Amino acid sequence: MIRIKTSIEGDGVTSWVTRQRRQLALAVTAGVTAATEGLKTELRAEVERAGLGDRLPRAVHSQIYPSGRTSLQAAGLVHPNGKGAARLFDLFTEGAVIRGRNGFYLAIPTEAAGKLGRQSPGGQKMTPSLWEQRHGTALRFVYRRGQPSLLVADPMGRAGSSPRPRPRRRGVGKQTTLVIFLLVPQVTIRPRLRPEPLALRWAERIPSLIERALPTAS
Repeated sequence: MIRIKTSIEGDGVTSWVTRQRRQLALAVTAGVTAATEGLKTELRAEVERAGLGDRLPRAVHSQIYPSGRTSLQAAGLVHPNGKGAARLFDLFTEGAVIRGRNGFYLAIPTEAAGKLGRQSPGGQKMTPSLWEQRHGTALRFVYRRGQPSLLVADPMGRAGSSPRPRPRRRGVGKQTTLVIFLLVPQVTIRPRLRPEPLALRWAERIPSLIERALPTAS
């Protein structure tokens, strides 16, 4: 029996393996980072195309793990930042039927509500009661059979007074009743986002992205 024993010191095989692992970790982290950022960019664009406003696309964030260093086990996460954004993503990804509580109507603000202060103080969701408090006047209920009922604001004489028509002045447009809220028993939200196909497509690109990040042999 012949035994062969080697002693590796300095810049030997161990050092070579260490360098290769370091380069591979750099490439894996670079590939995962590129895929994560690509997915974030495409998902933001999809949210914009779905017409879900300007703030929700910016709520799409990304993270790379482990943070701040390279790793052979690098992983990326694309997610909506914040509980509110997460609920909206779930809502527009899965869809839902929203009903009023305890049999009450759902109050949906109209464009007129926006012009008169659709956003409540402190960023709260505008409701009929908050609208009345802010504007110092009562909304009037209008029932419509077979159509959404309404909450309307009649012309006022002065701030805080009971609603009453203003007299029409010469050269001034006639004051009109404004529809502030539509009242409906329920609202069906249909899915408008499909993040899974985007995530799968970028996951399939990761091997080629890692290969592209590997140093070329000299």
